[in-house]
Amino acid sequence: MIYTQLDGALFCHLLDYGIRNLALHCDEVNAMNVFPVPDGDTGTNMVTTLCNGYRAIASPSSELSEVARQFAASVVYGARGNSGVIVSQFFKGFSETFYIPRDKAAVGCSEYVAALQQGIRYAYDAVSHPTEGTILTVIREATEHVSRIEPTDLTELIRQFLHQAKLSLQNTPNLLPILKQAGVVDSGAVGIICVFEGMLRYLLGETIEKAADASTDVFVDYNRFNTSSRFEFGYCTEFLLQLLDDAAPFDRATFLSALESLGDSIVCSVDTDKVKVHVHTRTPEKVLALAHAHGEFLSLKLENMSVQHTAQTKQEQRVINNSQTKVAGPFAVVAVSHSQSMSELFESMGADVVISLTDTQTPSAQHFVDAFVAANCDNIIVFPNNPNDVLTARQACALYEKGNIAILNSRSIADCYAALALIDYHCSDFDRVVSGINKVMNNIDTIRLTAAARDAVYDGANIQKGDFLALRGSRLLAIDSSLEQLACRIITDIMAQEEKDTITLFGGNDISQNAIDTVLDFISNTYVYTEANLVPTGNAGADLILSFE
Repeated sequence: MIYTQLDGALFCHLLDYGIRNLALHCDEVNAMNVFPVPDGDTGTNMVTTLCNGYRAIASPSSELSEVARQFAASVVYGARGNSGVIVSQFFKGFSETFYIPRDKAAVGCSEYVAALQQGIRYAYDAVSHPTEGTILTVIREATEHVSRIEPTDLTELIRQFLHQAKLSLQNTPNLLPILKQAGVVDSGAVGIICVFEGMLRYLLGETIEKAADASTDVFVDYNRFNTSSRFEFGYCTEFLLQLLDDAAPFDRATFLSALESLGDSIVCSVDTDKVKVHVHTRTPEKVLALAHAHGEFLSLKLENMSVQHTAQTKQEQRVINNSQTKVAGPFAVVAVSHSQSMSELFESMGADVVISLTDTQTPSAQHFVDAFVAANCDNIIVFPNNPNDVLTARQACALYEKGNIAILNSRSIADCYAALALIDYHCSDFDRVVSGINKVMNNIDTIRLTAAARDAVYDGANIQKGDFLALRGSRLLAIDSSLEQLACRIITDIMAQEEKDTITLFGGNDISQNAIDTVLDFISNTYVYTEANLVPTGNAGADLILSFE
């Protein structure tokens, strides 16, 4: 079959098959981590990001402009990790071409190419300092190629796009030395190629089985509620409203004023003729009646926050401030954690909102937006606690569009732990507080010790699966078959350069007590004026973070 036009139904099918094919190769993409450590999640982040956009599509048979609008509005909220943010912005720009400046029922190949070009612009704009040799280069060079040949058939267009993308992919190690050192190509680029390969397979009439839905399964013990239960938190009410010509005229300021009389934690954004609302209220029926006067609901979610508070999630937990009032201090603190024990520790140290995830999860833009709403404060300080989550947090700021939010470059839980202990929570000078936190983090030296997940050659060093690696950011410092011996070597080297006052060990659940005792005894016996502390992280695995202050 020859496809010369892209309509709404075909756009849905292409997205569906693109996601299916990426999910099929997800483990392969994850394994292409530059470092041979077990935390590669590029494929997972990309699948989750795109699934979030696809689930928002109300009907596969809708006209192109409406499908594209729904997808573009939701894909950015699901963005996780650097790769997820980039791919979300690429597809946001790509999709917006189909309804801005005018709605389109269907488009041809030239407009498809224009959509690719706008997607490239959005993807590059998402990154403060774009790096060539990554997914950015691959999608840009592939788009430049198809823009020169002017195909009239969508199948040939995507075939040509993939041809150039694969050539560009093979060249990424020549543009980015770190890829050549690790003997891999860019994983994000592989992921986007998988997406377009899935699209091509649909056009060719091939079949790709749909992977299991990765959405979180939530268990709620409803037996905890009875006729004497107190429901103190109200309802989290979210909806997307389609404004209609024959309904009451809509004015955002008037509508927002009415919403404020019915609830709080309000987010209200207007996109042409659609209104997206989030509000916490005790009277959701009044909120819905207020909105219904202006149009019809395209989507609606109503959740009892008292029930949410008791929910036990198999894959994910979010610890948020469910208070209906503003944070008492001059600013709120939001932190990301990957274990219940660290979540509780951060809360005890002053964090107002903790995004609590499992070991293997990455926070999405929606996680951060929810946290900002929960913080309910004009000034917010955010600890992403992973360099790969900073971009996601920044995207969430753009979506939230309220208040003064400082996204800190916290590299790990060690940075957050040290900063929380020294924050002046009563200082009203927000810039001064942020500056003080940055000074604290800049004075911390953190080394991650972790086991290699595969054999590899990196920086000229032969790494065997199971070896322990000492990493300072992206730099490999040392390798050893023994975790405690490696830790003692690293401590010796750093203390020889400059003796530190405090060394804090952040240890995973699988580290033996004997290994921990060996390292702590080494510090106390060798550096009598240095304080040594242990913080159990509650995370699975034998990762050990050494923090020097």
